Amino acid sequence: MEYSEGSRAVSTWYKNGSSPDQLTVPSDRSVVINGRGFGHGIGMSQYGAQGAARQGKTFKQILASYYPGTSLAQRSGSIRVLVGDATSSTVTVRARSGLVFRTLASSTGTTLPTSSSGTPITNWRIRVSTADATKSVLEYRAGSRWRVFRDRIWRGSAQFQAPSLGLVLPNGSVREYRTAIRSALPASGSKERKTVNVLSLDDYTRGVVASEMPSSWQQEALKAQAVAARTYAVRTLMPSRYYDVCDTTSCQVFKGLSGETANTDKAVAATRGSILTYQGKPALTQYSSSSGGASAPGSAPYLKAHLDPFDGWSGNANRSWRVVVKASTIERAFPKVGTLRSLTVTQRDGTGDWKGRVVSIRLTGSKGTQTVSGPDLRFALGLKSHYFRLG
Repeated sequence: MEYSEGSRAVSTWYKNGSSPDQLTVPSDRSVVINGRGFGHGIGMSQYGAQGAARQGKTFKQILASYYPGTSLAQRSGSIRVLVGDATSSTVTVRARSGLVFRTLASSTGTTLPTSSSGTPITNWRIRVSTADATKSVLEYRAGSRWRVFRDRIWRGSAQFQAPSLGLVLPNGSVREYRTAIRSALPASGSKERKTVNVLSLDDYTRGVVASEMPSSWQQEALKAQAVAARTYAVRTLMPSRYYDVCDTTSCQVFKGLSGETANTDKAVAATRGSILTYQGKPALTQYSSSSGGASAPGSAPYLKAHLDPFDGWSGNANRSWRVVVKASTIERAFPKVGTLRSLTVTQRDGTGDWKGRVVSIRLTGSKGTQTVSGPDLRFALGLKSHYFRLG
């Protein structure tokens, strides 16, 4: 029999000696895994935030549930976002009225023209000098030709500035960003450049919330996401580096002005400048798609393991899942075990169904055994989370 902590339901499913923690590979060489949630499960569940908002909870109550012991505070400033899709050392933007160019060594900028000798300028770019890769060159395109603008050649970082900028990506698509697009040197004397968007914390948060949570969700859920995202960003600020945060799931997904929506903008504006702090310092506001009914323990006192009463609403497609993995797939991921014979969970975190997430699991095969972490197995097999049972 199985008792579910989250739903308090009792069911029977054990057969042929199987259990949530031990499975002998069957003759068809297929391993069944049943799981809960999507992501690491630490901190706020995004589906849980929506579930709580649907129950009438405010964003403050949602944040207090997932980050107990933290307090709201105010923070302003700017942030530098590494643009991951801008893989070229050349930074190209669309020409537009009011576009300004400035080197970081200068406090003043130059307003760039929109035409040259009567011919409209379509693009501006900062590229690495072919004569000296430690220097950069400012060029414009009028007609079919690129030309150097006023012999502008310099060392160091520089940027284009405007209320909005159209960044031309290497694949030819154009993505809109706010405030400034920088051609940044990763280090002094570098021969490569990185593209960085520099903008205010609140404008950055606008781009994150719209990318990290469905814009159609309840305002209180979107507000909770805004505060969590803004706080996460503040913790990344690193003046000693040429950027603060990336724009992918390795940090927070950010699609710039092109990704913003009216509904998410409303939530960001309603929480303008708000972050969470713990003992006076910005909190580590980790979050994931779904807790599966139980939040995982984190590295801070306010990232507690606890049952999540808000995650299990009908719209949460990630609440539970089932996959069938070929034994050969596991063998390729962990070749030291040889032909896989059995899997045995050796430790769980203690909270939720089956006594929680898998901390470690032992793989036994023809060549021996190998114990791996639950997260390592998750990523090796492409599982939604490491909150699962065998069979």
